Amino acid sequence: MVVAWDAPVTNAAGGFAADGYVIYGSANGYGFDSGVVITGESSTSYTFTDLTDNTVRYFQVAAWNEGGESFPAQTVG
Repeated sequence: MVVAWDAPVTNAAGGFAADGYVIYGSANGYGFDSGVVITGESSTSYTFTDLTDNTVRYFQVAAWNEGGESFPAQTVG
């Protein structure tokens, strides 16, 4: 299973680019795990190799940098 996302756009006021991302996973779309940390602003996908076949999983992606972590993106399943 590959989870992919678009990199956030830095704003004209001098916002910082992402230093990496956190992908949160859930079996029910409500309670999310502690996440998988992805380092590098150019990394915009991650392949999960340990998921069980024929099960539904939900994901959220958040960006992080020296200012902290963003709110997560919309949940996808």
